Amino acid sequence: MNNKKVVITQPSNPTENIQVKPDLSESDSLGDIILAIAVLITAIAKLVEVSVPVMKKNNK
Repeated sequence: MNNKKVVITQPSNPTENIQVKPDLSESDSLGDIILAIAVLITAIAKLVEVSVPVMKKNNK
């Protein structure tokens, strides 16, 4: 048998737990929020537009 000793070390001051939060103060305007919602609605509408004919074709 091979008896190897494994030692796992951790730094005394871990830097891996730093939380980086994005600065949303510049992009928090009402216009940007409305634009994001409009893009989301358009993407959902395009997805429905593509998937409905496929669903109708599969039901025949």
